[in-house]
Amino acid sequence: MVNFADILPTECTTAILSFLQQHDLLVAMRVCRAWHQVTEPLFYQNLQPQTATSMASLLRTLESRPDLIPVIHHLFVTFENDEIIPGHQAYLLRRLSNLYSLHLPRWPQDGKLGYFLPSLRQVVLGYKSPMDELRLLWSFPSIESIEACLDDPICTPDIWPTTKTLTKLKLNRSSISEESLAIILQASPSLKSLHYDHQCNVAGEKAWHDGNRLRGALYHIRDTLEYLEIRMGLYSPYAEELIYLNLIPVQNHIGSLKDFQNLRSLVIPIAALFGWNVELDHDLTDVFPASLTHLSLVEDLVMQCTYEWSEQLVLERLGTFLAQMAPQLELFEFRPDHIFERWTEELEGSLRVLCLRDGVRCIIHQDEDVDEDSDEDP
Repeated sequence: MVNFADILPTECTTAILSFLQQHDLLVAMRVCRAWHQVTEPLFYQNLQPQTATSMASLLRTLESRPDLIPVIHHLFVTFENDEIIPGHQAYLLRRLSNLYSLHLPRWPQDGKLGYFLPSLRQVVLGYKSPMDELRLLWSFPSIESIEACLDDPICTPDIWPTTKTLTKLKLNRSSISEESLAIILQASPSLKSLHYDHQCNVAGEKAWHDGNRLRGALYHIRDTLEYLEIRMGLYSPYAEELIYLNLIPVQNHIGSLKDFQNLRSLVIPIAALFGWNVELDHDLTDVFPASLTHLSLVEDLVMQCTYEWSEQLVLERLGTFLAQMAPQLELFEFRPDHIFERWTEELEGSLRVLCLRDGVRCIIHQDEDVDEDSDEDP
């Protein structure tokens, strides 16, 4: 059998093999000894143990083959932490000093871990954790991206470590308050991309979203922020679904973002932009900075509260705004709530006409979850 690794330059061989999936790399390793030698480092670059058994097997392999440890750059674990043998996950992370990215259900509680992950750039955590349990992530010297689901801290920390390398923070279905968010953002002075999906506990002491406090938290990253996505929802620990609660879920509104001079893309609920009270008339031109080129509106809270922002009211506010923002604004996206078919084809057509009139490209999504991770997100 011809060994292409002996014929092609090393760069070409690596490039070809990098297109293979983990299963295919494993097959290639079994072809012959020469192929095994070339393929093995690529196979171990990206590890995806599927069960606690495969995790234990990986540990045994690394014990017998410590030369493989430096080539491991990515670790992807999706099964529950409870299935992992106690100590295995923490032990593994202590060994992987060249790890670049890490995907775990939850962060292992080991205060010394940070000293052993100097190259870690990306962390993705699947399940909700108290905010203070993830404080350590801000101590990693190379951290660039964090995706997590956060709850308010068990004990509010006096000092939060500051990182100048973190540029992307994605908080999925997080119940941390605007005050807790401010602590994190103040410690992230280089942040360029923020996704804040705020789920408010209606059974808690503060059962509403606060626009003033949100703007105050965001103010810490006003000089660097380029992409901002805000989502809003309500939940209760005592009920699976909340529909048409008789409450006001939004206090105040986002207010002026004029100082955010690098902000070019914004995803925001109508209620956060306009406020909850439909009678208050806010001048949207005082909200957005001159740098903004992409605006996306979403209809969060429509299904959960007595929502008074009718389609016609939204059109009236947007009509004036689009005329004033042109030609600065290049793209306008709208993600309406289609459950009650509030937005008819005729109304959507009127919105498109408004955008066309002012030379703004318009996209109206037919399903709310389409393009959930916008291409604008760096």
